[in-house]
Amino acid sequence: VPAALRVFARPLATSLEYHILSLCDQEAWAALLLTSREARQCVLGFIRSQSRLELTFEEDASPVFAAVLQNCKALRALHVRTESELHPPLELRLWMRCMIDNNATTLRAIDTSERLLSAVVHSLTSCSNLESLPAIPNQWAAAVGGSSTLQALITNCRKLNRISLSDTAPKEVSSLVLRSGLSLH
Repeated sequence: VPAALRVFARPLATSLEYHILSLCDQEAWAALLLTSREARQCVLGFIRSQSRLELTFEEDASPVFAAVLQNCKALRALHVRTESELHPPLELRLWMRCMIDNNATTLRAIDTSERLLSAVVHSLTSCSNLESLPAIPNQWAAAVGGSSTLQALITNCRKLNRISLSDTAPKEVSSLVLRSGLSLH
């Protein structure tokens, strides 16, 4: 138990430690990961216990992203923000693909930027419990049309019940989604 989380020289209950960590931001997690073996184990245990994570990709966030990649194998929801709306860095795209692969059997929801979603959407075809997709970017929707990736999402993600498309999505994409019985949002 990290000394910072001890009260009167006695360790806190694990549930209380995890609650405290849930109130911390990524910078605090990163600092604790590098502070001591005890603090690192506490943060890793907290990360392993999560079914939902919200992260922001920053250049100095690599200790947290590495810990999450190594320890999260049963996420139900993943929300990843990027500091920039520019094309996501290769490191982040690869990390997202690995996270999706590691959590393919349990992942139900994913939320991220349009550009990052475009880069990893094919990986989502292995997520049989995926329930909804955030807005599919028009540039991706236009490129796939009635392609195998969209069809694979509809076929393989059997719990998928909602796909968000913009009003300007190509008609063939909207038609494919509507024919599948999914609701459009």
